[in-house]
Amino acid sequence: MFDRYWCLDKYNNINMSVMKARLQALDGQKTGIPFSRQKLVDYMQRIDRGLLRYDLCETNELLRFAATRHIAIHGYTMNNSKAVTVRRNHAALVNQLRRADDQATFPLTRLPPELRVRVYELYLRDFRIVLKAPTQPPLARTCRMLREEVLPTFYFRNTFVVSLQIHTGDARSSGTLLRFDLDSIAFLETLSPDHLSRVRKLHFNIMRATSTRQQRGTLAEVIVSLTENGDPRTSIKSATLPRGLLWKKRVIAGTEKVITRMESKDGRAILKIGDVYALRSALEVVFH
Repeated sequence: MFDRYWCLDKYNNINMSVMKARLQALDGQKTGIPFSRQKLVDYMQRIDRGLLRYDLCETNELLRFAATRHIAIHGYTMNNSKAVTVRRNHAALVNQLRRADDQATFPLTRLPPELRVRVYELYLRDFRIVLKAPTQPPLARTCRMLREEVLPTFYFRNTFVVSLQIHTGDARSSGTLLRFDLDSIAFLETLSPDHLSRVRKLHFNIMRATSTRQQRGTLAEVIVSLTENGDPRTSIKSATLPRGLLWKKRVIAGTEKVITRMESKDGRAILKIGDVYALRSALEVVFH
């Protein structure tokens, strides 16, 4: 199970010149770009969080921000216009406004339900497009009310990857077998029937079964989409075609046959754990 998908990007694999170029493109200027890597990462993370870059603001603007937010400013001198004092005043204001951002709270539970749902959608929108065997998001682990409201949106809005490993048959069975990897099994076991029924997209990642993850390599990716009223019931896409167009047609035919048998409610296919294993079996037949 993976539990870091919701964390801020640490920019470990991005060099400083790339980060500086991004900041310059966003700000339209070179001023205020820090020279240390840690400060650059802090700036990038502030942008990811949708926060202001106070260092680019004038001192009077910072004072207005502080007054509007009722933030008490310490260490600021009004009656001294020396350049050093001005710089110190500006730095003090920037630091205190940043600390206020980090300590800010939001009365989420006091919002009307329809606004809370909109907040959840915006929160989940910043996750990766495809999630590999994820744990439940932190917002769903704060209290029972948020858990009951966040998780349905979480499972409905995201695409979830389940990995299938190829095994050769033994003495009791012939042909090719597809088995879920341990992470996928752990993920599927965490899903209640209600949450599973809300999943709209499953991404089957078919790979070789080897001793190390680095050696596995993806052979095929099949995305099963369960759409809403007025749209095709399902669309299945193979990102890689190891056995050509005929293979793709057999994948589509096999998986669509499973989906047409799914229980539906108000025109929406209801995904059950048996359907997930039936989809795996349909893919397994193609690899025989």
